[in-house]
Amino acid sequence: MTPQLQQAIHLVHLLSQTEQIELLRVLSNIIQKPDSLEAQNERFWVFHSLDQLIQEQKPPVITDLSSLKLDFWESDESGDEFLIFLRRQRTSEAIEML
Repeated sequence: MTPQLQQAIHLVHLLSQTEQIELLRVLSNIIQKPDSLEAQNERFWVFHSLDQLIQEQKPPVITDLSSLKLDFWESDESGDEFLIFLRRQRTSEAIEML
C-alpha cells in the first residue's frame, strides 16, 4: 500500500458517516462510468446544504458593491430606452413563435 493511499484512508476516517457514504458513491460512479451523462445527472440531484455548496464552489465574498459596477452601459442611454428596447425584443420574439 502506498503512502498516498494510507494517507487517503486516514483522511476518510476523519469524515462523517454521511460523507464516507457520499465518497463511496462518487468513487463507484467514477470507476463504473467515468463522467457519463448518467453519472453527471445523478450527481446533480444529490442534495447539498448551503454550507457544502459554499465550501465546494468557494464564491467570492463581496465587501464593496462598487466592485460589481460594469462599464458597458452607454452614458447617453437612459434606463427607459433600454426597457423600450427590451420590450420590442420580447414582442418580436413572441410574434416569431406564433
